[in-house]
Amino acid sequence: VLGASWYLLAIERDVSCWEKVCNAQGPCQYRFLDCRRMDKSMEALRQSWVQSSKVTLLCSPNSNFYEYGIYGDALNSGATSSKFFNKYFYCLWWGLQNL
Repeated sequence: VLGASWYLLAIERDVSCWEKVCNAQGPCQYRFLDCRRMDKSMEALRQSWVQSSKVTLLCSPNSNFYEYGIYGDALNSGATSSKFFNKYFYCLWWGLQNL
């Protein structure tokens, strides 16, 4: 449970960084950050914003733009973008390590 909570909070920190970039650099809409809410007509505008804002560089745990704290390890390890079993075992390891 501890590892799962840590994983969800790491994702939340990443989304918070994207929102910070979105607020700082226009033209951005929060629906650019949610693939389920995106419609095909907005995809070109979204891609243009992603490239012009450099959100992927700014929201890297190695960047000084946003402070990830203890959640930076989850993002650096690739646990947030890997296959389920990698996520599961990494979060389990993290939870056991912090007991």
